[in-house]
Amino acid sequence: IAVIGVGPVGSILAGHLAAAGEDVRIVDILRNHVDIIREQGLHIGGMLDMTVKVPQTHYSIAELADVDLDVIFICVKASF
Repeated sequence: IAVIGVGPVGSILAGHLAAAGEDVRIVDILRNHVDIIREQGLHIGGMLDMTVKVPQTHYSIAELADVDLDVIFICVKASF
């Protein structure tokens, strides 16, 4: 499973999938954000308040070209 964009929506989705034991890859162009998730885990605050490890992180969707994925979630903003 890949989650493209780990802002508010993508982070929650990726976090819950990882917590459920799914093999999740995240992709975001914000390198600092991706590096923090790789090093410290993905934190979801609120009622659950959990941090999960997501070791498979990427800066570009091009890095997924040779990866066999069953599902890709695109969680990026849309501008009109």
